Amino acid sequence: MVTYWIVFLLFSGMAFIEARHSPDDRLSTPFFLGALLLALFIGLRWQVGPDWEPYRDIFENDRLNTFESFFRRGDPAFYVLIWCVRYIGGTIVLLNLICASVFSYGLARFCASLSNRWLGIVVAMPYLVVVIAMSAVRQSVALGFIMVALAGLGRKSLLHTVILALLGSLFHASAFIIAVLLVVSYSKNRLYAFIMLVISVIAAYFLLLSTFDKLIVRYSAHTVQSGGVAFRLLMNAIPSAIFLLKGPSYFSLDRQGPFWRNISIFSIGLIPSLLLISSNTIIDRLSVYAIPVQLAVFANLPAYTPDGRTQRLFPTFIIVAYSAVALAVYFNFGTFARFYVPYRLASLSDLFVS
Repeated sequence: MVTYWIVFLLFSGMAFIEARHSPDDRLSTPFFLGALLLALFIGLRWQVGPDWEPYRDIFENDRLNTFESFFRRGDPAFYVLIWCVRYIGGTIVLLNLICASVFSYGLARFCASLSNRWLGIVVAMPYLVVVIAMSAVRQSVALGFIMVALAGLGRKSLLHTVILALLGSLFHASAFIIAVLLVVSYSKNRLYAFIMLVISVIAAYFLLLSTFDKLIVRYSAHTVQSGGVAFRLLMNAIPSAIFLLKGPSYFSLDRQGPFWRNISIFSIGLIPSLLLISSNTIIDRLSVYAIPVQLAVFANLPAYTPDGRTQRLFPTFIIVAYSAVALAVYFNFGTFARFYVPYRLASLSDLFVS
């Protein structure tokens, strides 16, 4: 557990340093090194996370499948990636490192658009990094693509952001919801929005149908449940409510306002859905895509403290403390927390078959 806290405290220390500087004073090299450290921390883990064994089974038991067969499976891009890694003689560690690099790049790109980049990573640590990136590998890659798309909101075209979201859905079909939200949020022309939706649905039908079938069968079963869902939904709902109360201009998100408004409403709306859907796991999976609201709100909040740079340290401290409590709660009470301790590091020789 000590390793996790060392990484957390390192990012927290950098968040306090950045709180004392204006955006023009920020240094890019330390942040690049921090993103690289995060990718290595996630990707070079060894037998860490509750999904380590299932993913290793997938990696090792699919050796007889052909490249073409992966397009008939769910989450086709992920299985194509497995085929490529095995083709060059790589191992599950190399696969994890590639996925971690995509996730970390997306997280870094997104956090770079925030007022305090390091604070964004601190907020991401308790759940997005530890639970998702170090266990739900497919969904973490999907999130990597989505966060790159969100980093370009207001600057890139709608088509560009939707394509990135669709690429993410090739790794985990649930990411398709973000493509829909982007179209709904930013299409001023109803005909254009309709065309974009039709294209997205057609693409999803041919590429993701088998995945949706599996998800429906699995998550329609009442026995498939996730622990701590209400707590995680609340973690999304609090910043979502703050955003809806303050408005996008308060966080300098004017050009991105429609999407953040809709994703905030979506996040809060997931809470009553717990009473309507038999399996809360599907709610848990969908709530992951609302986590960027936490980063956008909490990492931007201290910058708009009216009393100056020194006073920014207090809200930064509150947010760091909040994230530390969330991390401590998970490690002490999380259903699968025992699978993360102790943290083990793979060696470079583990990247390829000897």
